[in-house]
Order: sequence, then C-alpha cells, then structure tokens
Amino acid sequence: MATWISFDLDWATGDCRGGIAHKCVKRCFGCPGENIGRGNGNSPFYPQDTEEYFTAMRDWLLSLSIKKVVLRDNHGEIGRFLRRGDKVLNFDDHSDDEEIDGFPFVCYNWVSYARNRSIEVEQCKGLEFENIQGPVNLFIAVSRPYTNTSLDGHLFRLLMDLERPVNFNGGA
Repeated sequence: MATWISFDLDWATGDCRGGIAHKCVKRCFGCPGENIGRGNGNSPFYPQDTEEYFTAMRDWLLSLSIKKVVLRDNHGEIGRFLRRGDKVLNFDDHSDDEEIDGFPFVCYNWVSYARNRSIEVEQCKGLEFENIQGPVNLFIAVSRPYTNTSLDGHLFRLLMDLERPVNFNGGA
C-alpha cells in the first residue's frame, strides 16, 4: 500500500481550454471551439498566483520523504503505477473522474477507474497540504498542450532539487 502525490501542472497554470477550465472533456486534442495552446489564463489564480502555487507545492514536496518520482505528459499514465489499496492525493485543476467504460486510465477518467479498483483518490484544492508521515511516491503530469510554459523552468529545478532519479518513460 503506497501513498502517491499526483501533481498536474495545470493545478498551478490553469487548464488552457477556452470556456471549460476545471472540467475535463472526452476529447483531449483538437476539440472544436476550444483554445488549444499552453495556458490561456482560465485558472482563477493565473497568472498572478501561478508561481506562488507552484512554489508552495514545491516547498511542501521538498519537506517530504519521496521514494519514487515519475514524470509523464498524460495524467492517465499514473494508472500503470497504482495498486489496489494505494492512496492518491490529486492536485489537478479538474477532477478526471468521467465515468467512461472501456478506456482504462486515460487523462479524463483515471480517477473513477482507480476508485473502482479500491484505490483511494482525494481531490486536493488550494494551498492546504496534508501532513504526511512516511515515504511517498510523486507523479507529475505536464499535460501538454494544456498547461502554460511559464513554469517549465520551475519544474526542471524541482526535479533537480528532489535529488531522486526521475522515471521519464520506463515501466512501472
């Protein structure tokens, strides 16, 4: 049984899709009528608090005992690493809990898929972080093209400051 922190960059930068921020849709690319690009300011804290949110998350993460670091573009990739009985603290600008049958662990339904397999997922909002005892695993979703590039340098610095190997494309 492992505890995971799942951090989607759009938690700090805002989901860039025009008019539908904070709620994922069934199509992840090329949706008609949507602004596809990395961050257009739909987040309630973008751009003025973007760095503040990321910095608060960074400071909290650096205070934890982190065993494993996984970096992926698609949030659904976390499914490859989760096991029955795990707990996930999910920091994301939208819930990813669409009930879609037949599409396990994709970007918009990984939460409902995980919950259906006895994996606890807690949706986290704001800057109130839990006091976690013991080691945790960290999953970071970059979510291109939905996040703004403004935090790319901060993300790179965070990965260096964690002083842990980062799983970029390896197996589970």
